[in-house]
Amino acid sequence: MSSKIRSTIRWKPPSCCFSGIQFVLLAGGGPLIRQDVLAEAAQFGSILFPVFSNGTLIDQAFCGFLDKHRNLVPVLSMEGGRD
Repeated sequence: MSSKIRSTIRWKPPSCCFSGIQFVLLAGGGPLIRQDVLAEAAQFGSILFPVFSNGTLIDQAFCGFLDKHRNLVPVLSMEGGRD
């Protein structure tokens, strides 16, 4: 993503709070890669953030982060075969 496009994207959870939104889906493009977005979302305990992932980036440290921020809920996809 170019820096020009990135600078036009605005992440504004407070506007969600004021408009009555109670949950925001974080999906597509590997949301676990964007730790900055997850850290900011964690600050808004009144909004539920389901975070879609295939689970490959979930480790003990991330589980600890989720344990502290119960408004972030992992939703795991079960993709691929047994191998």
